[in-house]
Amino acid sequence: MKKLNTFLFAMFFVAFGFAQDSVNITLTLNMQDQTFDPANVYLAGGGNFGNPGDNQMTDVDNDSVYTITVRQPKGFSSFYIFTNGNCPDWSCKENLGGMPCGDPNNFNDRYMDSIITDTTLMHCYEQCTTDGSCATPLPPAEVTLNVDMSGMAIDSAGVFLGANFDGWSGGIALTDPDQDSIYSVVLTLDPGQIEFKFINGTNWEVLDSLDGQDCVMNFGGFVNRVLDVTTDVSVCYEFETCNSCSSVGINDVVEDIVSVYPTRVQDAFKLSFQKQNASFYQVEVMDITGRKVLSERLIGTTQMHQVNTSTWSKGIYLVRTSTKTQQQTVKILVE
Repeated sequence: MKKLNTFLFAMFFVAFGFAQDSVNITLTLNMQDQTFDPANVYLAGGGNFGNPGDNQMTDVDNDSVYTITVRQPKGFSSFYIFTNGNCPDWSCKENLGGMPCGDPNNFNDRYMDSIITDTTLMHCYEQCTTDGSCATPLPPAEVTLNVDMSGMAIDSAGVFLGANFDGWSGGIALTDPDQDSIYSVVLTLDPGQIEFKFINGTNWEVLDSLDGQDCVMNFGGFVNRVLDVTTDVSVCYEFETCNSCSSVGINDVVEDIVSVYPTRVQDAFKLSFQKQNASFYQVEVMDITGRKVLSERLIGTTQMHQVNTSTWSKGIYLVRTSTKTQQQTVKILVE
């Protein structure tokens, strides 16, 4: 009996000592304005909180504020992140790229400094507020990503995009509808900093030599292209460089059937017809996905015609002008 009492006494002091040397860390997460599965909000990452799906957060009063409490040794510090879903590829983690609470050297994760007493840390999903409040998010933006493959042997599989917002699957296909070696894709994305690379077949861009240039960022040894998305935007790069596209054609005006100007467009562009003996002019404008946004038939004596673009999304468009015997395509950029 004496040995049993001694054992229980020792266990009490071990437990007491652990209680004295550990702290409760409560993390709250406001999911206001987010689309989410109530059963799939998690704390993850940092080498201490596992993968998406390991540490489920709960919302007991259905107010869209999720909570989890973890017990850790006194003085505990760690990187961490929240995920909107159980995604093994981390594609559902919050995007803190370019924000002060996201560390680019640690996958844009959050960081909690040394915790020495029971503490509550309040968060808003994909924001850096520390009082649990959420600012009204910006609306989704239309992002056009273009890559100039001029002079390269294009893999028969095609040209693709790999990005942080799709778990780096490498499965986003780019197209070249006018066969000018500029491959493009239009995406609707939430505002924030995106990371991406272009892929020729299965060959991903190697961008390490560009480290330090404006178009890339080093994320813990991974050098990726970056783009801060706040509104509709279109960018075009040569493959494996930070150079802007050289053959995009938006600086050239071809004088044949028609002159198109300006080719960098704010609110409108003009068509100046060179031939005055055509029976008609058929003017069609397509976006880079091939979707027709304009179709007009003009009489053959038309000398000048203006096209209003004020309601068009930003990006590259193809202006195709046809007569009975000729056809001309000019590329413009709506900014």
